[in-house]
Amino acid sequence: MSVPAISNVVSKMAEEAGIQGKFSGHSLRIGGASAALAAGFSIDQVKALGAWKSDAVNQYLQPVLVEQDAVSRSLGL
Repeated sequence: MSVPAISNVVSKMAEEAGIQGKFSGHSLRIGGASAALAAGFSIDQVKALGAWKSDAVNQYLQPVLVEQDAVSRSLGL
C-alpha cells in the first residue's frame, strides 16, 4: 500500500469509530513504537523497527517510559 492509501484507511477507520481529529499513517508509527516498547523491546530496537535515524522517537515514547518506571518503582524494582 502507498503512504496516501494507508493514511486514507486510518482516517476512514477513525471517522467510522466516531473519533474526531486528524489521523494519518504516522499515527500507526507512533502507536507501533509505543506498543513495541511496552512489549519489552529496547529503545534501540524500536528505533530500528521504525527506521528512526534521530532520537525524535523519544518524545513519543516518554509517556510509556514514565509509566514503566512508575510500575517498576511500585513493585520495588
